[in-house]
Amino acid sequence: MTKAVRDASLGGLAGAVLGVLAGRATVVAPPAVPDACPDVEVARRDLEEALERSRQEVLDLRERLVVHVGIAPDWPEDIDPRWEEGPIRKTVERALADGQELLALDCGTYPCVAVVRLPSHDDLDPLLQRIRDAGYEQAEVPVWSALGWFEAAILFAPEQLSRSAWQSATNRADALFTPHDRRSNAPPTAPP
Repeated sequence: MTKAVRDASLGGLAGAVLGVLAGRATVVAPPAVPDACPDVEVARRDLEEALERSRQEVLDLRERLVVHVGIAPDWPEDIDPRWEEGPIRKTVERALADGQELLALDCGTYPCVAVVRLPSHDDLDPLLQRIRDAGYEQAEVPVWSALGWFEAAILFAPEQLSRSAWQSATNRADALFTPHDRRSNAPPTAPP
């Protein structure tokens, strides 16, 4: 109800009360309320148009993101459960030595990506060997970063990734790093 309609209704009610009190029973009907307020309809139409523009913008941004990040592969349906988050987390945590830390483990998209912080680059090969000895022979380090500390991303994929999946996984790894300069290894198993 708009303020004008409400005020008119209250005015009509006040007139009726005063008329009854004065001995005159005069009731003034409130003005008719339109079926639809033009301002509301215009606002609704504007919002629907803005929603459609926003949906299109999301689609455009998704396309740009795929070009930048690559297409993440679907999780294989028949993947061995050891390649899922729980077992990988336990393996990485057991493989870490003093002064080493698991910063992130992202298994929301295939393959799982772990980011670890190590005291130095010299600690990477022994850590990776302990992970491989625990049954993750295919684990590899596509990117690492160093600036006062050393961080490495470890990919956990039971089979070689396509170029697009590789790009997607390494870009996800970059997003997990503590913000600072990043350096990349030339991955020995990167797809052609």
